[in-house]
Amino acid sequence: MGSNYVDPEEVLGSLGLFVLPVVLIIFLLYLKRKQIL
Repeated sequence: MGSNYVDPEEVLGSLGLFVLPVVLIIFLLYLKRKQIL
C-alpha cells in the first residue's frame, strides 16, 4: 500500500512544470489572435 501512495506535492510540481509553458503559449496565441482581429 505504501509504495502505491503518490505524493501530491510531487505530482503538482511535475504537472505545473508541464502545464505552465502550455498555458503561456496558449495565452500568447490568444493575445496575438485578438490583436489580429
